[in-house]
Amino acid sequence: MFKTPYARFAVTMALVLGIALSPITAAPARADAQSDRALAIILGLVATGLILDKHNDRRTTRRTPPQPVRKELPARCFKRYETRDGAKKFFGARCLEKHYRQARHLPQRCEVTIKSRNRRGERVRRDVFSPKCLRREGYTIAGRR
Repeated sequence: MFKTPYARFAVTMALVLGIALSPITAAPARADAQSDRALAIILGLVATGLILDKHNDRRTTRRTPPQPVRKELPARCFKRYETRDGAKKFFGARCLEKHYRQARHLPQRCEVTIKSRNRRGERVRRDVFSPKCLRREGYTIAGRR
């Protein structure tokens, strides 16, 4: 609610003064100038605190523009995979998740599942991203132009 230390300080001081001056207002009801002055001071401090708080809220609601998605993919994730149709190069989904911060923003239509062989020669399914599709979407490989 109170984002800046100055606003917290102003509201805290208003509350402290309100509590400190409460014995003055707790006296039997009489219409003298001293109690009216104390009440006016308390109300003035509370109003000042509310104005400062509103002013600070207005200033802090300005948002910085969102950072653009960096469209340079790490070259280490562009790997060669052995498929039924021979060796092909793809971006590995797990590698991109590890080494590319905005991996969750990659277009899902570019993700494909291929059948490949692992290091032991067993057939496995892998989720990869098509480099042609990513290139059409504006992605490049870091370090290449």
